[in-house]
Amino acid sequence: MTGSVVCYGAMGSTKLSPSQEKTYTRAVKDVVDTNVVAIWGPSGLGRTTIMGALHEATGGAFLSMREYVEKMESAHPLALEETFQDFVLSAFRKKRTVYVDDLHLLNSVLCCHYSYPRKDFLESALTVIASYVEGKDKRLVVGTFALL
Repeated sequence: MTGSVVCYGAMGSTKLSPSQEKTYTRAVKDVVDTNVVAIWGPSGLGRTTIMGALHEATGGAFLSMREYVEKMESAHPLALEETFQDFVLSAFRKKRTVYVDDLHLLNSVLCCHYSYPRKDFLESALTVIASYVEGKDKRLVVGTFALL
């Protein structure tokens, strides 16, 4: 790729750093050709920025944890997984490609650090989502701190 990648969105434009641009260049091909893509790395390195640039290039729905928390306001407090599954599958009913940012925030509540009674049940929702994505030839792009 020649030149620089600039992400244009609702908040203006953001120029990608050289390392972000390298990840973007590889990932944009994968988003087109692969059912599930994970953008992962430590906080502060630009996962959300890269995903924003990918979203700008490929279209689709962009789901944030803020939107998920808002959806949880009307859900049962022990239905985190079902609500997440519905949140993502609803987006897939409208779009072929869905971006889910900061999935590690939800996983950290459900997996290891809190007294949530259905430990690791998020894996069930993710399995349903992955099966749907593969069966319907959809595209899921996940941004996370670590691979789940």
